[in-house]
This record gives sequence, C-alpha cells and structure tokens, in this order.
Amino acid sequence: MEDMELKQPSPEQEDLKGKKFTACLAYLFWFAVIPMIYSTESKFIKYHANQGFVLATVETIYIIIMVIVSKLVLWPFSRAASLLVETTMFMVFVGVFGMLSLIGIFNVIRGKEKPIPTFGHIKLLK
Repeated sequence: MEDMELKQPSPEQEDLKGKKFTACLAYLFWFAVIPMIYSTESKFIKYHANQGFVLATVETIYIIIMVIVSKLVLWPFSRAASLLVETTMFMVFVGVFGMLSLIGIFNVIRGKEKPIPTFGHIKLLK
C-alpha cells in the first residue's frame, strides 16, 4: 500500500472554517442582517453579506410591486384576476429568488466569492 499524504488545509480554507454558516444566512431573506453585523472581521462574510443584502432588497421591492399590482390595481375590478396574478407572481418569486439564494449558498459552501447572477455586481455595503 502506498502512503497517502493528508492534505493540510490552506490558510484561506482555515479562515473559512467557522464562517460558512454565518455567510449562508445572508441568502435567507432578511437574515442577511446577521452576517452584516459580523462582517467587520471577515472579507468572505462581508462579500456574501453584501450579496444577500442586495438580494433581500430586490426581493422586498418585488413583494411590494406584487402587492400593489394584485391588491390595489386588480382587486377592485376582478378578485379572480387579482388572485391569479398574485399566485403567478408568487410562484415566479419563489422560483427565481429561490434559485438565486441557492446559487449564493452553493458559492459559500464551495468557499467562492462569486457574484449571484443579475444582481451580483451591485454593492450596497462598504
């Protein structure tokens, strides 16, 4: 049998060891506030806190638009149309933002600082 060498974790991997869970919280809607509090010491957490904060902000704007369209615009004319539009917009919300959150979480698990599609280039936190 050959002697197998154990790989030693790099300093970067060692730095990420206890920070991945905190960084994952950034992609769970407004739980992004938690990594923002802890982002001062880690560049990795700070990066993902920004990504999660941008995603949570866009999600909130989408929800506000969804409520305005379904409840204020369509509800007075047709309740059935309002419920249909609201249900459709909610399914799009869950699909699109759920996928973006999963992409962010997978990036955290892999230890990557890769931007999420569409909104990843926006920087709200310094």
